[in-house]
Amino acid sequence: MSKWVSSGKIPRGRALDLGCGNGRNAIHLAKSRFSVEAVDYSEAAVDWATQRATEAGVDLRVHHTSVFDLQLEASRYDLIYDSGCFHHMPPHRRLPYVDLVVNALKPGGLFGMTCFRSEGGSGLPTRGLRS
Repeated sequence: MSKWVSSGKIPRGRALDLGCGNGRNAIHLAKSRFSVEAVDYSEAAVDWATQRATEAGVDLRVHHTSVFDLQLEASRYDLIYDSGCFHHMPPHRRLPYVDLVVNALKPGGLFGMTCFRSEGGSGLPTRGLRS
């Protein structure tokens, strides 16, 4: 993502970082003049991302919640990036996730994802899991 942003292939605008973890990607986007929101389910990750954003001197709005509990405005984001969300998601949550992303993207918006398992998902069985 870094090379695409620095090359100008990804136009600046509103960005959402899903599963932001320590905020590495969100901070990079903010430094690259994006207006950035980030979300992570882990309170520790949100605290860490917030601290790192402060240290980097960037304005970053970080949400501590499930991506499914976000109240995302339709057609709000020019870029949505996932480097830590989808691959932890059980299979029965994937289609609602796709709907959420598609709804939140502006027409012509871009979606990027890094997934750490070639087949996607967390590898966890869905039996017994609640939505």
